[in-house]
Amino acid sequence: FARSARDFESCRNAKRAVDSVIAEYISWGIAQGGRGGRPWANTTTTKRRTCLAWWVEQLDLSTLGQMKNILPQVEAALRMLLETGRCAKTCQGYAESIRAFCAGCIAREYLTTDPLKHLRKFDITPLRQRRAATQEEVLRLLNACAPHRRMLYEVAFASGLRRHELCCLTINHLDTKRNGLGLDSAWTKNRKAGFQPLASDLVKRLREYIV
Repeated sequence: FARSARDFESCRNAKRAVDSVIAEYISWGIAQGGRGGRPWANTTTTKRRTCLAWWVEQLDLSTLGQMKNILPQVEAALRMLLETGRCAKTCQGYAESIRAFCAGCIAREYLTTDPLKHLRKFDITPLRQRRAATQEEVLRLLNACAPHRRMLYEVAFASGLRRHELCCLTINHLDTKRNGLGLDSAWTKNRKAGFQPLASDLVKRLREYIV
């Protein structure tokens, strides 16, 4: 009886418009799709929207029922990405976006089986091993750049913050009493508010530069 009920739900949801289900999925992600029920980061939301729109176009999807046997089409689309020069990590990102969407559909019982259960992952082993910049290289960079960029690079080197996190910083995040930066949960990687200590000399120069 339970299986018959699931099959009935599957048939009923087969006619659901993919675009509306994607919109529902994105809304869920913005509300609580991240770790611990926290919202997705803005970059995650943008990537999911972009990738899923690409998949809808590539697979010519209009309803959920069309997703039943999409594995060969998905694999062909990913091969096409590789052939056009996209790296394996980028292709894996596209694959993960549609796999996550399928998982969301299964969780909501819009799909009864995972059409991408047998989709294999790409080998994303880096082709080149990167290293940290030496002290000499860091000093050469700082001495060669404009003053405002030097300040930005100094904060980046001292804090280890990512590009998006650096772009989100404002004067209100500078804490001169504790010598560091307050970090907002809206844009940190772990989605938690935090504090990043900095050298007192750097905090002083930041304050003087801003004022």
